[in-house]
Amino acid sequence: MFGIWSCTPKTTANQTKEPLSKIVAGYDKLQTPAQKAPLLKAVKDGWKPTSNAKIDAQTKTLADKLFAVQANTFYYSKYVTGSTKTPLTFYRVFGNKARLGGPYVSSKPIKSKEQARKENALLSEWGNSIEWEAKIDVPKGTIISVGVVGPQAGTNPPQFLPGGADQILLPFTWLSNPNFKVAVRKLDKAGKPTTNFKTIPLGQRPTLQKAIQENDKATIQRIVGGE
Repeated sequence: MFGIWSCTPKTTANQTKEPLSKIVAGYDKLQTPAQKAPLLKAVKDGWKPTSNAKIDAQTKTLADKLFAVQANTFYYSKYVTGSTKTPLTFYRVFGNKARLGGPYVSSKPIKSKEQARKENALLSEWGNSIEWEAKIDVPKGTIISVGVVGPQAGTNPPQFLPGGADQILLPFTWLSNPNFKVAVRKLDKAGKPTTNFKTIPLGQRPTLQKAIQENDKATIQRIVGGE
């Protein structure tokens, strides 16, 4: 029994050469014969790990179907998805066509508008005026995707932005989730804050988002206050 347990499974073109210890999650916790028995039986009955190539192809197919646009924004389309172990704080610059509730955020606050545009690869044609910054408190247990911003080329106007900043993809409905806390502040033309962060209650978030997109100064003033 131990011999079967410790061996590297035989492979064909459709299987992997990786040992089971690197494939089966929880393998290292199986200490007793009773704990090992189900996996041993599966191997004896003919189960073999799927090859790396097949898993890569299957993952790519899923990514193309589910995350085609989002994956393209990560460097080499590489990102990791998981659940947050603790509450975390992220930041998002927005304004004009870029919504308060957009899913793309960064791990650090803005330093300058020029740096934010370059490192976050915010093409001018996307219409992000970078006039506002949101601070978003994300609760423990949130599913997020993390990676690095990839370079972007644009045509209107002709533009290349190198990327390189941290990029986090939040749930698309985070703005309407009461467990997410959000505060916003106004930025000047250089990207420096002109106001302190103001917490936005859940019920006012959609209104503020619309007001900023429509440049409704009266509503913005009512919710956020003066500059």
